[in-house]
Amino acid sequence: MINWILNTIGMLIYFIQRYAGRRNKTKFSFSFWLNDNWPELVTSILFNVALMLLLMQPETNINIDDWLKENIPFQLQIATKPLFSLLLGIGLSALIYKMYRKKTK
Repeated sequence: MINWILNTIGMLIYFIQRYAGRRNKTKFSFSFWLNDNWPELVTSILFNVALMLLLMQPETNINIDDWLKENIPFQLQIATKPLFSLLLGIGLSALIYKMYRKKTK
């Protein structure tokens, strides 16, 4: 459950950051925002759900211990599935948003 929450938080972080960085600083209208961003939002949600389902399979094993030992000068142990859940939420949302914006320009 924590992985799904972190993934959702990642998506929210990205879309809130995009909203905060907008050029036209008008009062927030959820209906306008949803109308303007629904393809990116829905695609992002679907990709995130698909990859989260793959990530949460018992056969999925992600081990970044060797990478951490080589690249971080202090001892760090981190739960990788929750970390990847958060990063998927942020990263996929960013990738999908940029793909749609590039396509519409």
